[in-house]
Order: sequence, then structure tokens, then C-alpha cells
Amino acid sequence: MNSDNAELALVKLMELFNHSSVAITKRYLGLRQEEILQTYDCLSF
Repeated sequence: MNSDNAELALVKLMELFNHSSVAITKRYLGLRQEEILQTYDCLSF
């Protein structure tokens, strides 16, 4: 998965959770960037 898809997925999650920023979504997920990218590889949008 490329970084554009990863960023889009984060934006979708941000909107789903009604967070005001992607940074807040990342904080709530409690994941490092590598873990986030590995998770996105398992998802399809």
C-alpha cells in the first residue's frame, strides 16, 4: 500500500470517529506508523 492510500485511510477513520485531526486519530489508535501501514495492508477500501 502506498502512502497516499494510507493517508486516505487515516482521513476516513478520522471522519468515522468524528475527530478534529488525523493526529488525534493516530493518538487514539495508539499505533506506530509501521503498525498502521501493516494494518492498512489488510484492509480494502
